[in-house]
Amino acid sequence: MDSSTDGVTLHNGFVRDLLDAIGSGPYARAARRLVEHVDLETPNQFVPIAAYNDLSAWIGREMGPATLRDAGRFVGRRAFEAMESFGSVSRSDSGVEVLRALKVAADTMIADPKGRGWTILEEGPRRAVLRRTQTFHPVLQEGLLPEVVNLSDQVTLAQVRYLTSVAEGAEYDDYEVWWR
Repeated sequence: MDSSTDGVTLHNGFVRDLLDAIGSGPYARAARRLVEHVDLETPNQFVPIAAYNDLSAWIGREMGPATLRDAGRFVGRRAFEAMESFGSVSRSDSGVEVLRALKVAADTMIADPKGRGWTILEEGPRRAVLRRTQTFHPVLQEGLLPEVVNLSDQVTLAQVRYLTSVAEGAEYDDYEVWWR
């Protein structure tokens, strides 16, 4: 996977989501210092994806992978709400329709000269396989993907598992998301 971040930006709301997920506890001040150079006040600004990636890595390292998955769930809820407000998804959509909308939202809210983001490799009635081609933190996606799908009224108990992992030597992270 191409892990370069040169010229890649994303909507500042993603960084705000991570900070909001941390809350005001003992880690909040240190986390905010990591991204103090980023404009988080002006709505709809694009900021370097490196700030988001660095904050995600810091959460995983300092607060643990469970907290990073929780942050992913928070980001997933906010992403669903944003997609819903734009009319690109509704709670009556299927899990696959939600994941298609997530891919489009990522393509829109992440500006990458190389066009990286998500690729949907397979779709089925109760599952999909997604490939992460962008540099966002893989553990965060373990929370985000099932959460965004669980917000569909047609889905219960969405789960995710790695099919392939960059950390284990694969070229890409491929995630299988399935649900009832």
